[in-house]
Amino acid sequence: EIYKKGIEQFAGNMHDILEMAKKQNVPVILGTLACNLKDQFPFVSIKDNNNPPADKVYLQAKESLASNSRKIADSLFRFAKDLDALRFRAPSEINKSIINLGREFNYAIVNIDSVFETLSPDHITGDNLMTDHLHPTLKGYQIIGDIFYKEMEKLKILPKTKPKNWNDIEQDSITVTNFPFTRLDTIISDFRIRVLKNDWPYVNKENKIPDSKLFHLKDYIDTIAYNLIYDRMNWEAAHSKAANWYAERNDINSFTGIMNVLISQYPIVTEYYDYTANILLEKKDYDMAYYYLNKRNEIEPTAYSTKWIGIINLFRNHIDNAEEYLNESLSIDKNDSQVWYNLAGVYVNKNNYSKALEMVNKAISLQSNYPEAIALQKQLQQVIK
Repeated sequence: EIYKKGIEQFAGNMHDILEMAKKQNVPVILGTLACNLKDQFPFVSIKDNNNPPADKVYLQAKESLASNSRKIADSLFRFAKDLDALRFRAPSEINKSIINLGREFNYAIVNIDSVFETLSPDHITGDNLMTDHLHPTLKGYQIIGDIFYKEMEKLKILPKTKPKNWNDIEQDSITVTNFPFTRLDTIISDFRIRVLKNDWPYVNKENKIPDSKLFHLKDYIDTIAYNLIYDRMNWEAAHSKAANWYAERNDINSFTGIMNVLISQYPIVTEYYDYTANILLEKKDYDMAYYYLNKRNEIEPTAYSTKWIGIINLFRNHIDNAEEYLNESLSIDKNDSQVWYNLAGVYVNKNNYSKALEMVNKAISLQSNYPEAIALQKQLQQVIK
C-alpha cells in the first residue's frame, strides 16, 4: 500500500508541475529513467505469497543472459529490480507515469532508458553506463545531454543564435575534448564510488574492506583525492594543490587542465586567471599565457593583464595592438618601468626614435638599474645624434 501511494504521489506532483508549465507556455521535454539492471544485485530480497524473492529472479536473469536469451534476461532483470524491497531504483511504474503524463500534456518524451539499453552490451544497461545502482557515468551523462539537445533541436527551442557550421559528430568531439575534467577528478570519482560501495546497502558492516586494501595510493594526486573524500580538504583546495604540484614539475598540460576545471567552476574568480597566466609567463609559455590574460581582461582589465597582452603583442610584431594595451596599462598604473620600456620598443618599431627615447627615459627614471632600458637609451641617443 505504501508503495502504491508513493507512485500515486509522484504522478500527482508531476501532474501539478506540468499543468503549471502548460499554463505559462513553458516548453518541457520529459525523459524516462534508466538504472543499473545487469550489474546491480538486489539490495534487499523478501519472500511473500505473490512473488519470488528478488535475488532469485536476478540469478535467473543472469542464467538467461548466459544462455543468450537476452529478451528474457532483460525482462527478469527488470522484474528483479521491481521486487527489490529497498527501492533505490525507480520501479517500472515510474516510467509508465512519465510516458502517460507526456501524452496527456502533449509534451515531448525522450526514452533515455531505451537509448541506454541500445548502447549497452547485450542491450541491457549495466556498469558500462552506470557508476552504481542509478547514477550515470560521465559518458552516460554526455549521452543524456546529447539526447535532450537533439530533441530541443527538433522542437526548435534552442536559443536563436547563429549556428556554427559543424555537424553533430564534430560538435560532440569538440565538447568532449574541451570538457574540463582531469585525472584528479577521475580519481576523486573512483574513490567516492569505492567508499559508497564499501558500505550499506552494498555490503554489511562486517564485510567492509579496510582502507589499506580498498585504496592503493600511487602518487600525490591519489593522496589529494583520498584526503578530499574524507573531508580533510575541500574541492577547491584539492585542485589548487594539484595545480601547484603539476606546475612545480613543469607539467604544463596537466597544470592548465586543473586550472581550467577551477575556472569552469568559478568563472568570475579573477585570481585563477591571474595565477594561471603568471605561472605560464614564468615558464615562458607566452602563447598559452596570452589566452588566460585575455580571458581575465574580459572580466576586468588590470595594469598587469593589459601590460602583458601588450608585451606579447609587441613580441608578435602586432605593433598597434601592443601600443593600445600598453597605454591602457599606463592609464591604470603609471609607475611600471616595464610598460614604459616596452612602449619604447613600440616606437622603435614605428621609427619614432624621439618618442621611444622619451619612453625609455621614463622607464629609467622609475628604475635606475634597468640594464635593457639603459642599453636601449644609449642606442637611441646614438641614432638621434
